[in-house]
Amino acid sequence: MITENAFNNPDSPRGRILDWLTHHSSWFIAAYVGLSVGTWLTDSNWLVMPALVVVIAFCGAVTVTGLHQELTRICLACMRELPEDAPAQAHRRRWLLRLWHIWSGYTAAPVLLVLLVLPVAVTALLPPAHTGLALAPLEIWAATAASSQRIHHRLRPWCPWCKDWGEDGDIKEPSPDPVNHDSLTR
Repeated sequence: MITENAFNNPDSPRGRILDWLTHHSSWFIAAYVGLSVGTWLTDSNWLVMPALVVVIAFCGAVTVTGLHQELTRICLACMRELPEDAPAQAHRRRWLLRLWHIWSGYTAAPVLLVLLVLPVAVTALLPPAHTGLALAPLEIWAATAASSQRIHHRLRPWCPWCKDWGEDGDIKEPSPDPVNHDSLTR
């Protein structure tokens, strides 16, 4: 209950931080991808601590984004992120929408298990200078899944795999609060 209240209170400092993390998660994804590629290409130990910090921040941002999508009403920032050509974008990005449904369902468990075991098995076969490549499949999957999470949230009403959206189905999205919390008065 406390978590849900934090996400639905844009006037509180905690609510503003959570909203900021959610709507700026693409920066965390970009930092994660950049540092992941850096660790694949070098065997330097100095990247270990920055990579750990970025991975923790990335996981936190993805978790906060998921909680925002599950626990909050559609906020004004979410409404602003809706593209004007949303049905066309949903059609063009069907593979990412499908990927989100795979990643968020039970079918993700065996895939994640393989992606977690694969680096352990492959590291012994790689030369020491290229052991960072062993994590590449897992890191590519994580970045793609996080990107598909963001895209799915924006295009959810047009997602062909979401069942019964707004047609007396089980998904009910409350209308947003008409109070504009972050507008400027003149």
